[in-house]
Amino acid sequence: MPTPTAAGNRNVVSNIQAINNWIGCGTCAEPGGIGPNVPYAYTLNVANPSLSGASAQFWLGGSTPYSNALFTNHLGGRAGASNFILDFDVYVGNPGDAQAMEFDIFYARDGLKNYFLTECDTNGMYAGTWQVQNIQLDTWIHTGLPCHVNSNAWNHVTLEFDRESDGNTRFITASMNGDTQYINQIYAALQDSGSEMTTGVQLDGNSKQTNFSIWIDRMSVTYW
Repeated sequence: MPTPTAAGNRNVVSNIQAINNWIGCGTCAEPGGIGPNVPYAYTLNVANPSLSGASAQFWLGGSTPYSNALFTNHLGGRAGASNFILDFDVYVGNPGDAQAMEFDIFYARDGLKNYFLTECDTNGMYAGTWQVQNIQLDTWIHTGLPCHVNSNAWNHVTLEFDRESDGNTRFITASMNGDTQYINQIYAALQDSGSEMTTGVQLDGNSKQTNFSIWIDRMSVTYW
């Protein structure tokens, strides 16, 4: 388990993209956790493109349209946390090669699990906007808020969430390249007996299942 550093009363887990706990899954990234066996790969400690000298490359391939791959990094249980900031840089070639890019925190304690799942739609019905997950319905909720991804460039993303006093999941803000959008939507958590804090990156394939990669660098979670 990576050791967090403290900033005031806040804890920070830094350079998550370089922590060798990543797990890929090509069959569990569809609604209901069931999907086709799609090819995927990830590579750590990539020097170029990189900002820190050690980015992580995530790749999705195959020929089945709209197939997805989920990559997760389990950071262990973080008891007592209620506030979360997921911050990172992502290098994208042609955003239209992906249907969407999803960035997540999964957090479980005290019998409830929060799914802080946030998606930037790049080629779908709501291209250029943010969506968030209502996990009770296992569906994306369209926010209508802009999410503009720069092509062939690094994009800076900051996502802010909290776990309400009743355990519910609140999406606070989503920021792409300094353009902060206030979401402020709350959805129920799911019952779960586990204890975890996990980061996730999901790649969603387009109608042609265009093979594509993104690179993640300087990924951190701040929690308190």
